[in-house]
Amino acid sequence: MANINDHRDYSEALAVLFIDLDDFKRMNDRYGHQAGDEILSELGRRLSAVVRPYDVVARVGGDEFVVILTRLSSLAEAKLLAERIMEASGEPLPVSGSVINPILSIGLAYSAHRETDVNQLLRDADRSMLAIKKSRRRGGPANESSINISGHRSSQMNDIVARAIDEDLLELAFQPIVSLVTGQIWAFEALVRYTDPELGPLSPPSLVEKAKSLGRLDALTRQVALKAMAAAADFRLIEPRIVCMTINVEAGQILPQRVGSFVEELAERYPGISLCLELNERSVARVSTAVRAQADHLRDIGIMIALDDYGSQDSSVDALVRMPMDILKIDKSLVDDLDDVRQREVLTALQGFGDNLEYSMIVEGVENEAMADHLTSLGIRSAQGFHYGVPRSFEKTLARLEEFGADAVLPVRAASELPL
Repeated sequence: MANINDHRDYSEALAVLFIDLDDFKRMNDRYGHQAGDEILSELGRRLSAVVRPYDVVARVGGDEFVVILTRLSSLAEAKLLAERIMEASGEPLPVSGSVINPILSIGLAYSAHRETDVNQLLRDADRSMLAIKKSRRRGGPANESSINISGHRSSQMNDIVARAIDEDLLELAFQPIVSLVTGQIWAFEALVRYTDPELGPLSPPSLVEKAKSLGRLDALTRQVALKAMAAAADFRLIEPRIVCMTINVEAGQILPQRVGSFVEELAERYPGISLCLELNERSVARVSTAVRAQADHLRDIGIMIALDDYGSQDSSVDALVRMPMDILKIDKSLVDDLDDVRQREVLTALQGFGDNLEYSMIVEGVENEAMADHLTSLGIRSAQGFHYGVPRSFEKTLARLEEFGADAVLPVRAASELPL
């Protein structure tokens, strides 16, 4: 399913059928396990015979099968194929001198566009099948096969995200990055946000993944970069110590033909502000020579490169030594227990690497004063986390700077009363 989903054209639909053979246990008990095996084998043959060559049939449980219908153009076509499958599979079946009429419960989940989480499609088909079985237990038709179509909303989500990007409706939230040496904010990380009028706030990771699957990730990144640098200029008018704005990108995006040329031009517009591109750790696992060369070029002209989320599950020492960078951002999973001597030793070693290889280090996930004190004692010089502020809108960030300047830590009362 994942392979089919990842490699289908944007306009190519698919459907998942979750099929259950009703009363299979009773058949097994009545006719014996050998007969039960024959029933399942015959059902498998019937399913395979009726689908098209590019569809997929799988047995996923004792009496449960999944069919993946590919290259679809409409829900009506998926439903027609499902009805054909139901009809062919429900033909009378000789078993041990008797004849049974297989009764199937079929849940159908239809996906008009590429999915962010294809497993959700399978879960929706499963739930739709279970709804039929529940209906039977409550007195619904028990002697005929049925199809129940899921209300899967992937196409709606795709439309929402596409419209938000195409109509430039994305918003940003800003989280401070602070110096543990001076106790001042010196940068902000720009984080994308969008609230749909009907569905409410969309999860940022799912928003980004949807944009990627829709071929709009570069458009999203350009919008974020443009708004982030404009915001940084406004922040700097209030507080000149704000000298850097970071945005999140995938490594491949920095190539000139994607967003590389755009960010070069953008950086030229704001000479007093350093633009930093945070490359997520997964995307640098296998970078090309061209990407590394482009990273060097961007650094030469004053755009900083950061390696984000280092220390997360996918982290690699290879990325640390092969990817040109100015900043290493340490994932919060490496600082969740600073009483552990191993965590402290790893941070100290990474700080030493940074000093020798001439990159700075920012520790993320700093949630309280005790963690900040630990990091300071280890010689860590920059940090980010809820202790210094949750991500806030442009207006609220502006209000913070107007009232408190570049102070890294707000008074307890102010921190609790400042709206999100």
